[in-house]
Amino acid sequence: MNDAIVTKKKTGISRLLEIAGEKRGLLVLSGILSIISTLLMFVPFIATYFIVAELLNNAANPALSNIFLIRQWGLRALLSLLGALLFLYGV
Repeated sequence: MNDAIVTKKKTGISRLLEIAGEKRGLLVLSGILSIISTLLMFVPFIATYFIVAELLNNAANPALSNIFLIRQWGLRALLSLLGALLFLYGV
């Protein structure tokens, strides 16, 4: 046995990319798309905050609430959720 030859085994991401071989680009692409999907999934929570804030600001008289702002945030939430699903299942 030759103790002088000691090879360090790859671990983590470097090992994963080594296993992926020729499909390395697809692996990286799927990771990027997953990150974008995750970021888009936060938008409905932010939209809910702004909608509730608008309703609470006009709690005494809800008729004074800016319905355009509420609809705009609702549409943003819906579109971001659909976009998140598209990015999640895109690859």
